[in-house]
Amino acid sequence: MEKALFEQCGGSYSQQGNYFLPDVKLPEQPEFEIGVWGNRRRQYIKQHHRIKYYNMLTQCTL
Repeated sequence: MEKALFEQCGGSYSQQGNYFLPDVKLPEQPEFEIGVWGNRRRQYIKQHHRIKYYNMLTQCTL
């Protein structure tokens, strides 16, 4: 069986029940305190701008 493009690029899959899911995780980031206003801004973006929130979360710019 031919390898999928994800596997050719070095990715791997794990079996969860009857499904094979890709093993994907975000890079490690340092922990730091963003404060009260940073938390409020994050919550506002999460509630009112969901697409922007998830784009920032997956790009590690949140």
